Amino acid sequence: MATAANGLPLYGTAADLHDHLGHIPLHRIRLYPPPGTAALADVLDVQEQEDRLCELVDGVLVEKAMGYYGSRLALLIGYFLEVFLQLHDLGIVLGADGMLQLLHNQVRIPDVAFLSWVHFPDRGQPSA
Repeated sequence: MATAANGLPLYGTAADLHDHLGHIPLHRIRLYPPPGTAALADVLDVQEQEDRLCELVDGVLVEKAMGYYGSRLALLIGYFLEVFLQLHDLGIVLGADGMLQLLHNQVRIPDVAFLSWVHFPDRGQPSA
C-alpha cells in the first residue's frame, strides 16, 4: 500500500480502507476528514461538537462501538485484572473513560486497559 508524505497509508479504494481497518462495519468509518488525513484535533472536535466518541486509526476516524455485551465483558476483565494487580503490583487498570494516544496517528478508547508501571516514572500518573 502506498503511503503519504506523513507516512500514513493512502487508500486506492473504499475496499482497501475497509480491509485495512479489519472489515469493521462501514457505518463506523467517518469520511470527514478524508481517510488518512485525520489527527488528534479531529477526534476532539467530533467529541466536543457532536458528542460522539471516535478513535484515530492510521489517520482515519472510526466511531467507537458501544453496547451491552462489550460493557459487561470489559467490567469483568477489569475486575479480574484489578484483583490480580492487588497481588502483583505491576501497574494500573483503566476503564472506558480514558482516551489513550498510542502514537502520533493512533488514538484509542479501550473498554479496559492495563498500563505497566514502566510507563510511569516514579509512578506519577497524569491528573486528567
